[in-house]
Amino acid sequence: MKLNIAVPTLRTHLTRLFSRLDVQGRDELVLCVFRHFRKGCRAVNSHPRWQ
Repeated sequence: MKLNIAVPTLRTHLTRLFSRLDVQGRDELVLCVFRHFRKGCRAVNSHPRWQ
């Protein structure tokens, strides 16, 4: 699947997502999502946007 967005745009989106979820990188993001679906990720559960 091709998204047709520039690399800098992708980096901007990822950086903002990391900031909102209070994670430091892609690996931590994956762990956070995994934990959220298993037992709840504090960063996701405590963020006002996700409540």
